[in-house]
Amino acid sequence: MRIGRAGLALVILALVFFGAGAVSYFVGAGGETVRVEIKNDSVDEVGRVLRDARVLTPWKSFVFAIVSGAGGAARSFHPGIFLIPRRASVRQIIRILSAKGRVEVTATIPEGSSLREVAVILLKAGLIENAESFLAITGQPAQLSSPPKISPDDFPFLKEKPGSISLEGYLFPDTYRFFADARPEEIARKLLATFEKKNADFRETAGRSGFTFHEILTLASIVESEVRSDEDRRLVADIFSRRLKAGIPLQADSTVNYVSGKKSVFTSAAARAADNPWNTYKYRGLPPGPIGNPGSAAIRAVLERKPNVFWYFLTAPDGKVYYARTLEEHVLNKKNL
Repeated sequence: MRIGRAGLALVILALVFFGAGAVSYFVGAGGETVRVEIKNDSVDEVGRVLRDARVLTPWKSFVFAIVSGAGGAARSFHPGIFLIPRRASVRQIIRILSAKGRVEVTATIPEGSSLREVAVILLKAGLIENAESFLAITGQPAQLSSPPKISPDDFPFLKEKPGSISLEGYLFPDTYRFFADARPEEIARKLLATFEKKNADFRETAGRSGFTFHEILTLASIVESEVRSDEDRRLVADIFSRRLKAGIPLQADSTVNYVSGKKSVFTSAAARAADNPWNTYKYRGLPPGPIGNPGSAAIRAVLERKPNVFWYFLTAPDGKVYYARTLEEHVLNKKNL
């Protein structure tokens, strides 16, 4: 790290004006963590990068320049990618930039998260610069012609899905640790590798279910988005399975939300009329692929469906599920909700 010379007077002035140890108390306005890349630059350039990231306020910038330059702290800085809280003090910032070794970051992907939601989680964790950098690797959601950048030759189970659609459904939801400088493709590959490991048994038993494994993932992602409990998921999985065999549209609001990118409990008529193959109001059968990345419980619910006499169901905002044998009963449930 190149350090410019500064006069001793500046150091004395800083100590008199701010007081000994005062650098610990200059805290920014925001609490989020930002991803910052520091190269083998001068103190001035490092300061500029931190100001652009809104880690350094004007006062903190002044203290940082003095302590890092004339104070000599910059001699211990290491180039690399760092995650810095915007409320970090100057002392904390210096400590972070001086840390040896690669920084690790924890990110939790909840069950049922869609590709869009996974990208937001990674963005908030400071692992990617923008959502598009991740979606460029995985493929865009709800599009028939947006293949991933990762070859099925590297993950043979991907050959079971249509090659032209995204990796939606194949990124296993879990808590992960990544290096802060991990590339989007590295992150996607780690999620795929975990999927392969965690779902090996399910893939072996898929053939006895009457569905391909890709269809199981697709149905599991819809079931998981529609109802919450394991018992309800087994019941709804059976309802959907029978509707598919009978040629009755699934009419799942979760598929409409997937197309629109919204999270509405009740969808509008306009949204249900959207001309997209993932819209199960518009198109019969299963969508081309999953609408999220289902967890093991949802996949198991599809494989272990619970036979029942219902053909319709309705999930209330509080999560309670109302079942109906006939359309008339279903309409009545809607009116009473």
